[in-house]
Amino acid sequence: MKCIGCGGGFDIFKEIIGNFGEHYAKAVCPYCDRFIKWIPKPENEDKRKKSKFTPEKLNKYYCELCLRPSEYLGKHGQLEIHHIKEIHDGGEDEKINIWVLCSHCHSLVHHIRTYLNKHLKEIYEKAII
Repeated sequence: MKCIGCGGGFDIFKEIIGNFGEHYAKAVCPYCDRFIKWIPKPENEDKRKKSKFTPEKLNKYYCELCLRPSEYLGKHGQLEIHHIKEIHDGGEDEKINIWVLCSHCHSLVHHIRTYLNKHLKEIYEKAII
């Protein structure tokens, strides 16, 4: 695999371990320090299961949030499966629980889910005290 930043190969990447919310660490290119991917917490690695669905199996060729067709997602954009209710939180891997989102909207949904929900929980806890 090649880094899109420097063109170097990153079969070996370095991990930066820190406080990244739901993630254990982030992987970066050893040559240019460009972000590659999030690394799940070790205790969560076996919890994540792949969906049996794909955008193609669902006959969806556009993002259900921004409505952009797959051919307009840009060089690094792609359509992805998003479970509305996470499987590890009791959600099912069924069509009714799935959105097809572009990678940009998928990141946004997870950002909102993680950080907005955390913020709202803190506000709620302060209001009760």
